[in-house]
Amino acid sequence: MHDVDKALEYGLGRRFQSLAISAHIDRGSIHLNNGNFHQALRDLSLAIRLSPDANHLTRLVAQRLQDHQEYLRDRGRISSAYASRGCVYKEMNQIELAIEDFDHAIEFDAQNALAYAHRGVIYIKLQDWTRALSDYNQFIALQPEDFLGYNNRGIVHFNQGNLESATADYQKSIELNPDNHYAYNGLAEVDFAHKNY
Repeated sequence: MHDVDKALEYGLGRRFQSLAISAHIDRGSIHLNNGNFHQALRDLSLAIRLSPDANHLTRLVAQRLQDHQEYLRDRGRISSAYASRGCVYKEMNQIELAIEDFDHAIEFDAQNALAYAHRGVIYIKLQDWTRALSDYNQFIALQPEDFLGYNNRGIVHFNQGNLESATADYQKSIELNPDNHYAYNGLAEVDFAHKNY
């Protein structure tokens, strides 16, 4: 009977150890999804130390990483859906709904340049120069070769009275797209404003 007790104890111990490993991997994955990298590293490292079977652990971690990649792809698709619907709302002049959708798009994917650009256009129309500037700074950081970002940020700078920055943005817009007549018009407005101040 003593051998049976030892076998049961060993089996239960292995089962609890396996559950603990899975729990640490799951918690590590949650921390990873939330950007808490130090906590994710702590939990995943503990799972590795507890694991008696490197192959089993490798399979579990690989599955969690695949799940994380799918999670990120899903977040990107959700972000795109919000941004696209925000564009529709913007075209329908339902400004509050459009801003709300662009906000959600950015919450799901802070790299969604389209959401920043379109929300920035709305803020320009609302003459909310501070928010428009923030959105175009972010857009340009994500899409530094897009001439319209510089053009629109030039509009913001001009309306804030920052003529030097407006000039620099319009010039950069022209550098990226020499056929951009909006930027030439913006430079003419800046020149006119200089002469009248």
